[in-house]
Amino acid sequence: MPCVPCLAAYISIAAVTALAAAALPFVEDYFPKKLQDTHLTLPKIKIPHVLDTKTEPVQLSVPQIAVGAASMGFCAWYVTKRHWLANNLIGIAFSLEGIEFISLGSVQVRTWLETRVVYSTH
Repeated sequence: MPCVPCLAAYISIAAVTALAAAALPFVEDYFPKKLQDTHLTLPKIKIPHVLDTKTEPVQLSVPQIAVGAASMGFCAWYVTKRHWLANNLIGIAFSLEGIEFISLGSVQVRTWLETRVVYSTH
């Protein structure tokens, strides 16, 4: 198994992103409006075939940074302990983000899919 740590790092980055994206709508309203409007602009970096300098700079709001930090801590806990609850929450976050990108015809179909993902038993 050649590069297992690389795969773990890749999955961890994806999990942090999924958790932050899934949790942000629930916690963003608890931040004051002034903090919601405050943005941190990251410097432009170039990663071949992924990021180039022609794109817009990345701007993060304070709630995004806070939720991202909490997601990093949560994923660090998962990597160190491999707890079943953390595994399930990361799986739900991946599922919710995946379903969000699917173009569905109605709310009923989306609700059915999400309940099947959360309450499925094998």
